[in-house]
Amino acid sequence: MARKPVVSGGTRDNIIETAMKFFFERGFEATTVRAVMQELGSEAGLFYYYFKNKDNLFNVVIESFFDRYRQEADLIIENGRRDVFRLMMTFLNFVEEKVDEYYIQYEDSIHSTVRMFMREYALKTMESYIRQILEILVGAGAKLQLSIEATTVFIAHGVGSIIVDRIEQQLGYDITGEIKLGVNTIMGLRPDMADLMFPYYAKESDIAVIRKILMDNKDYIINSEMLTGELNIREKIRSNEIFVIRHCNVCVGVAGFSRDNNEINYLAISDEVAGNGVGLILLVTVMAQYPLRTKLSVGFVDKGDYESANIKKFLSKFGFRELAELEDMEIGATRMVTYVENRVQNKSKD
Repeated sequence: MARKPVVSGGTRDNIIETAMKFFFERGFEATTVRAVMQELGSEAGLFYYYFKNKDNLFNVVIESFFDRYRQEADLIIENGRRDVFRLMMTFLNFVEEKVDEYYIQYEDSIHSTVRMFMREYALKTMESYIRQILEILVGAGAKLQLSIEATTVFIAHGVGSIIVDRIEQQLGYDITGEIKLGVNTIMGLRPDMADLMFPYYAKESDIAVIRKILMDNKDYIINSEMLTGELNIREKIRSNEIFVIRHCNVCVGVAGFSRDNNEINYLAISDEVAGNGVGLILLVTVMAQYPLRTKLSVGFVDKGDYESANIKKFLSKFGFRELAELEDMEIGATRMVTYVENRVQNKSKD
């Protein structure tokens, strides 16, 4: 019986690795099957056990090259099913990071013809992920102005081309704001309110405004004297335990939490943006930072007024239920708990 050649971890992988080197250095036309097999010290006939022809080999090589990025991209999408409001920008930032790495490592070592093919392959690959992101966003309540397919093409080949071609470096200035505006416009978000959709980790430059928002809501915050202090806020910013939403570059919503204690410390928004879903977006984003089925709690001072009733009603939409018995809590405090879910539902706005 004839011996069956090794398919993975052996000859086939060796052919792909060697062919990648040849294609990158020489281009498609100048690379031959015979040259690849000679480099491996094998007969050309063995090649056809694994591949139909050179075109087939080239496609496998390109797919193999992009496989190194797919695992990370797949994880971003999976995590984004819970962290929906950061998903699009998280993915685009990931693409930009990998493009920068690619240029640093390969800019001068990949043949121009192969580089152009890889550009088109990268944009086509982005289409698949952008489509998944849009489907997740629509499932969470987003209302696109165009079809998912049309929006996918505009973002993948518009914004994607800007990132892949490194237009920012060519222009010589930061165009992040323009990219965000472009994405928001394509997705049909109002230019004057679009920034309310996107939470970010707080920066130290946000501290003064965060303190003001918290002080305006301190009557409902447990341990408000400590939590609204500059030192505590600064420590939580450094540990990435505060999310903010900015409007016109000014913080208008803030959520602080503790990863170690599985606890949301506070969630507060400015009156000027009430009713625009800022609280919902912040709460969903914070909950996404915890593993599934985590028992997550949130406490607040229950003043027995209209606002306290609204807080309870809002939290109950996310599965939070009031504890029957409280220990080590301030008088008048309420603590509610839930278990983190694997999906985001379209909830009504705060």
